[in-house]
Amino acid sequence: MDRALIQAELQTIFHDVLRAPGFVPTPEMETGAHPNWTSIANVEILLSAEELWGFEFSSADIDGVRSFGDLIDAVAAKLG
Repeated sequence: MDRALIQAELQTIFHDVLRAPGFVPTPEMETGAHPNWTSIANVEILLSAEELWGFEFSSADIDGVRSFGDLIDAVAAKLG
């Protein structure tokens, strides 16, 4: 799947979970870049991505996600 499409879908998830429709995460942004981007929100984001694309992140995948760009990479790797 195209990285731009993954990024767009993840932005939609972020808007929904963070309740911040104007927030535009960039690949460099790390967890906590938005006040609503808490550890709990991060779990919701990961679960939403799993549900959307029909896969499960491993513990190693989750440990590697420190930024929005890392999340894009993790999803792209799962989708092949």
